[in-house]
Amino acid sequence: MTHTPGPWRIGKGYGAIVSSTPVEDGLDGGNNVEAYGGHLICESVAPCNMRLISAAPDLLEALKELRKQVPPYSLGSALLGKVDDAIARAEGTI
Repeated sequence: MTHTPGPWRIGKGYGAIVSSTPVEDGLDGGNNVEAYGGHLICESVAPCNMRLISAAPDLLEALKELRKQVPPYSLGSALLGKVDDAIARAEGTI
């Protein structure tokens, strides 16, 4: 399973994070797109977490690009492990 492509953004209200792209198996029926200001990723998000969650697809892509372009030996094994674990968690492979 893949995630809904970014960018994600903070929606109109209800603590919503939304996308311009329809969500696979999402709740796009009725007036949800109009009510939330986009295709609903999640709602009832605490304000302190909204920016991080809305940035998640961009952060994942940045990590994947870093992993492709930077030689592994230049990252150090601890940082390389964190990068690989974060990518795997986001992609559902661990």
